[in-house]
Amino acid sequence: MAADSTHYPMTPQEAEEVRQRLRAALLAEREEQGLTDKKLTLRLKQGLNAHSIRAQISKKTGNWSYSKQLIDNTTRLKALDMALTVYDLYPAQRRELSGPGGGNIPIQASPDELAFAKHFAIEQAKIEKAKSQKKVKRKKNGSGRTTNA
Repeated sequence: MAADSTHYPMTPQEAEEVRQRLRAALLAEREEQGLTDKKLTLRLKQGLNAHSIRAQISKKTGNWSYSKQLIDNTTRLKALDMALTVYDLYPAQRRELSGPGGGNIPIQASPDELAFAKHFAIEQAKIEKAKSQKKVKRKKNGSGRTTNA
């Protein structure tokens, strides 16, 4: 990254907010293009109830014969996969990444990013120290009551 980069890591809350805004924008675009939830649900329902008919030609007579209506499992599975994807019902995928030889991933950062990371680490350490100092050690005195140490 360039030295003038302003890329900073997001908190989980900020990432979720961005995800929700993006999802809302995609939903609005989908509606604008005419792909409403009602139409989508209808097509997915049709896919989940898919049937097929097999046709074959007889080698002896040259006549076509047709099977009875069969359940089209391939189409049904594709429709189910699509429905789960569209309605975001799959669990989040986890990916573990590692660097060369299974070690840490080498990261190159600009001086600005390194300064931010150092500042962030110092601030986090101050917060943790303040939290630990607020914890009051308590001990029992002879009467069985607890007192501040």
